[in-house]
Amino acid sequence: MSRETKVEDPYSLAPPMIQFRWNMKNLRGISRIALCWVALASFQAAAGPCASSPHNFPSGTWDSTSITATFDGVMLGTVTHHMVFFYVLKNNTDDDYTIADQTGVQLFAVQSSSRGQLLPQEQMHLRYPIVVHAHQVQIIELSDQVHSYVVNDYLRENPKEPELRRYETFAYAAIRKSWRDLKGFRLYDTANKRLIDLPRGW
Repeated sequence: MSRETKVEDPYSLAPPMIQFRWNMKNLRGISRIALCWVALASFQAAAGPCASSPHNFPSGTWDSTSITATFDGVMLGTVTHHMVFFYVLKNNTDDDYTIADQTGVQLFAVQSSSRGQLLPQEQMHLRYPIVVHAHQVQIIELSDQVHSYVVNDYLRENPKEPELRRYETFAYAAIRKSWRDLKGFRLYDTANKRLIDLPRGW
């Protein structure tokens, strides 16, 4: 008997403002950016983790196919002024997948195929717990705690496509400026020997 699978809406449990951003289906991929402007002229950045010495990625055999990820956009925190990266995790297995907390998790900023910057939780905050049910998807959030961005203006509640495209241009340029050599992120779940590539989408 074949197992019936149901794909859960990954946005159903998101905070209201994020739900609004994701529910703009007619601008999917563009509207999933943010509800606020970034002004590059008033961009501020501290010395980021990419300025430190690179590390080799953990050696050994890692499962990189059971849990896969796609880039889903960014959103600027209007209080903290930190950039939040969103990814959709997909569970390709018959079992639920859980990461309860940061124990056993190593997060890297990818610089090359073999090296990257190890990011402690206080530099790149990953929200826990992470639960992805079998054959379903779930949103995860990575919050950049190092670089700070100044908010000069806000988009309207129902922004038009040209406004969102302009925001996308500014936001992605700000990310490239603060993370000059960033090629994405890589999450190592040492407890389950899982490797999750979080690709660049900007």
